[in-house]
Formats: sequence, C-alpha cells, structure tokens
Amino acid sequence: TFDICERNMIKLSYRFSHHGQVDLLSRLNSPYLVELLGYCADQDHRLLIFEFMPNGSLQQHLHSPHIYPQPLDWGTRLRIALDCARALEFLHEHVTPSIIHRDFKCSNILLDHRFRAKVSDFGLAKTGSDKINGQISTRVLGTTGYLAPEYVSTGKLTTKSDVYSYGVVLLQLITGRVPVDTRRPSGEHVLVSWVSNN
Repeated sequence: TFDICERNMIKLSYRFSHHGQVDLLSRLNSPYLVELLGYCADQDHRLLIFEFMPNGSLQQHLHSPHIYPQPLDWGTRLRIALDCARALEFLHEHVTPSIIHRDFKCSNILLDHRFRAKVSDFGLAKTGSDKINGQISTRVLGTTGYLAPEYVSTGKLTTKSDVYSYGVVLLQLITGRVPVDTRRPSGEHVLVSWVSNN
C-alpha cells in the first residue's frame, strides 16, 4: 500500500532547511495551497512530504508543449486564475499575521487531477508587516519578470507585491507568453511592458 500512496499521494522536496518554514506550512490549511503532509530532519538533510499534484505546474502547461501538448481551454484557465486569487486572499486576509508569498509565479502553481490550482513553494515567504503602513523592509528576492517595480526600487514588501505577480500570471494565462523573453524584438522583451504599450 505504501507504493500506491507514494505514487499517488506525495511529492518529496529537499529545498527547505529551516524549522520556521515547516512550522509556517503546518499551520496553513487551505484548499488553494499544496498541503504539507510530513517532515523529516536528519543532521543536515531535510525532507518535506507534500501532496502529489499529478498535472504538474502551470508553467509546464503554458510553456512546455513537449510535456503537455494539449493547451488549457479558457474555462480551465479561468478556474486556475480564480483558485490563485483565493490562495492569495487566504494568505493576505485570513492568516494572522498575513503572509506574503514573494515568489508567486507559474512554476509555483501546481494542478491537481481536476486541474484545480494550488500554490506551492513558500521558501521566500515573509510573515507579518509594519502595522502602520503594511510594509516589510527586506532584501529584494524573487523571480525577474514577476517582481513589483516598487518592491525592486525600494525593498519595501507588501501584499501588493504578490498582487502584481498575480497580474503577471494572468497575462501569461491570456497571452501564453513568458514574463521575460529576450528572443523577441526590442520593446517586446518584458511581457508587462509589451501589454501596457499595446
């Protein structure tokens, strides 16, 4: 029975190294977040066990036709967008203190057997904020093309930084383009700039 469980129920990850991140994930219970099922630590080795998401990542479906040749239909894309919005709403509005994902992107959006989206990878997540202005001063981390310009220029992180990243994901769902593509003609390299100029 373990072989069936392992194949159908879990995903193994070696990325996390801090107990605080495991504590954070163990307290998050939402149908829109990939569930942490277990954790093991042995000296310098860490192992996280997540629920298995059989349809891979949104990134693979949008940008890897050799893996998933069938494009997502518009109804599925809309459901994915709504699931992602609900995930961010949960993190920003229903958790105390609020959680800023800080690396919200298509490769961190995983799809279950019904193509329902769940957000994963909380390795860069930050909790809490300045109670007066809702900002956290921090070193700028994340993925180029998804980072909010005000976060990049000031180092001030807010929940709006995740909302900007969500907007980039929406543009990818609609256009099928990657956030940054230097192979495109000048003026079309950055998806957000290309959309705002057209």
